[in-house]
Amino acid sequence: MQTTLSSFPHLFKETYTLIENSLNYPQSESFSVDFYPIMNPQNFNNNHILFNHETNEVMAHIGINFREIINGDHKLSVALIGGVAVKEAYRGQGLLNKLLNNLLKKYEQKVALFILWSDLIELYKKFGFYPAGCFLDSKSEGLVPTKFIKTKFNALDSHDLDRVKGIYSDVLCHKYFTFKRSNDDWEKIKKINSTDLYLSRDEKGEIENYFCMNKGGDLKGVVHEIGYLKNGHQKVLNDLKSLRLWTPTLGAVGDLKYLGLFKIGNINFLKEFLKIRSNGDLILTHYKKNKVSFNLKKIRYSVNTSDFLQYIFGPFPPDEFKDIACKLFFSGLDSI
Repeated sequence: MQTTLSSFPHLFKETYTLIENSLNYPQSESFSVDFYPIMNPQNFNNNHILFNHETNEVMAHIGINFREIINGDHKLSVALIGGVAVKEAYRGQGLLNKLLNNLLKKYEQKVALFILWSDLIELYKKFGFYPAGCFLDSKSEGLVPTKFIKTKFNALDSHDLDRVKGIYSDVLCHKYFTFKRSNDDWEKIKKINSTDLYLSRDEKGEIENYFCMNKGGDLKGVVHEIGYLKNGHQKVLNDLKSLRLWTPTLGAVGDLKYLGLFKIGNINFLKEFLKIRSNGDLILTHYKKNKVSFNLKKIRYSVNTSDFLQYIFGPFPPDEFKDIACKLFFSGLDSI
C-alpha cells in the first residue's frame, strides 16, 4: 500500500531508521535532524511510503520538499527529492520504480523541475534525471581564521538571526539562483544541529560575514554556505582560502562537481521562466523525455534534454547561452 507519514505518523521512527540503514548513515548522526526540512511533521504529507500490511513493515520511502528558486524577481518552482530508500529484504522487486514513477506523475504538472542528489547517475537517467549545475571544490584543509567565532543557528538572538537572514536574501538571492527561505524555513534550519555557524563582526559588533561548515555525515569539514555584505565576496573568499570551500560556478576550471540531478516537470512553467530570463530570446517549442526543441533569437534548435539542462544550469553553457545560464547555489542547509 502506498501512503504517507501524515496518515501513519507512528511509522516515523521506522521510516527514518530505514533511510539511515539504506544510506549507511553514520551512527553518530541523525538523518531526521540533519534533514529536518524533509523529515519534520509539517512535511509528513510529502513523506511517501510503501507499507506491507501483512508484515507491518515500511518497505520503501521517498520524501519531497517543495521549494522555490529565486534570483531577484526571477522565480522557479521545484520539488526536491530525498530520503530515497528501499528495505534490503524488498530490493530487486521494482518498488523504487513503482514509488518514484507514481510521484513523478503525481507532481509533474505542479513544478518546473525535480531535483535530487545521488551518485547513481545511470539509475536515475531511466527516470529522466540528468546531471547539471556545478560547484568548485577547493579541497583545502586548513584552520578557521580567528576572526570567525563558532556558534549554532539555534544560539542566535533575534537581532543576529535577522542580520544573517538579511545577508542571505539581500546578497545571495541576487548574486545566485538559490532557494527562497521563509521564516518557517529558517526555523527548520535552526533544528540542523550538525551544522556549525561561524560569524565575523565589524567594529560595532554587527555581523558582516558568516559561513556554514559541516552537516551530517556527507559535509564534514566542508564550507557549503558563505554570506557576506555587498562587495565583500572576494575578501571573505580570501579569508577562507585555507578551508575546504564548495563555491558555485559556471565554466570555471578546477575540481568541479555536479550540483545535482535534474528532471523537467511542467514544461510550461520552465518555458515562462526562460522566456522572462532571456527577455523573449529563448522560447521552448516542444519537449519529450529525451529531446527539447526551442527557438533562440528566432533560430530553431533541437537537443538532448541532458544537454539542454546543462546549457541552462551549467557547468559549461555554450556562448549562445552565456547571458541566459543560471548560476545555481544550493547550500547544504537546503539540500535533502
